[in-house]
Parts: sequence; C-alpha cells; structure tokens
Amino acid sequence: MNMKESNTASSNFLKTTSIIYFALLAGQLAFMAVAYSIGSDLKMTDDIRSLNDMLLMVVPFVALGGISASFMMFKMQLSKIEKEIPLSNRLNGYRSALIVRYALLEGPSLFAIASFLLVGNLIFLGISGIIILIFIYLRPTKDSIIKDLELTTVEAEML
Repeated sequence: MNMKESNTASSNFLKTTSIIYFALLAGQLAFMAVAYSIGSDLKMTDDIRSLNDMLLMVVPFVALGGISASFMMFKMQLSKIEKEIPLSNRLNGYRSALIVRYALLEGPSLFAIASFLLVGNLIFLGISGIIILIFIYLRPTKDSIIKDLELTTVEAEML
C-alpha cells in the first residue's frame, strides 16, 4: 500500500468507526425511549415484585461486570497490537478492540432496559443511563486514537 492509499484508509477510519459508534448509541437510546413509553405504567403485582427484587441484585452486578470487562478487555486487546505493523493494520486492531468494548457496555445497558420492561422499575433505566453516559464518554476521537495507539506525529497527521 503506498502512502496515498494509507492516508485515505487512515482518514476513513475515524468516519467509519464513528458511524459504528453512533449506530450502537442510537440503538440504546431508541430502545430506552420505546421501553419508557410502553413500560412506565406497569403495575406491581406480587409476581412482578419478586422478579423486581431479583433483578435489583442482578442488573447492577451485570452492569458493573460489563463496565469492568469493557475496560480490561480493551486494554488487553490494545496491548496485543504491535507498534511495528502498518498503521492501517493497527487501526483495524483498534477498531476490533473498540467494538468489543462497546459490546461489553451495550449488553448490560440493553439488559437493564429489558429489565425495566419486565417490572417497570425506573432504577433499571437509571442504570442503563449511567452506562450510556460512560459509552458517550468513550466516543472515538482523533485524540483518543492517537493516545491509545501511541501514534507518532507523522502517523497522527495521516489519521
């Protein structure tokens, strides 16, 4: 791959990665909005109350596990990206690490929203909201890519 092709591949990286990121974010927000609109008037029966009690223990555990795993797996996958390989290959490895990170956040968020749909407890939407805020904080930016991949000045300009 010549320098011009490498520049094009690198410049398209952020655009493509941002599209993936915003699609995942929009899915969570849309599911949350739909769930709130159809599940906010759910009445607590004894069956729902017992399910609610169980989910009040499970959902936070799953959320914390997903958040922790997203950070650990991301760091682990980043450490496996060799600095000597071409930039386009490093960017592909980085995108894979981001997708795993986002999936480990999105799963617990969707689980919390589904839990809200089952029992109508707004705490679950709050937990999902916290995860979504973390998701927003972890938005891929040029600066975060440069920092995470420890790019040289020349490589950073190619991005």
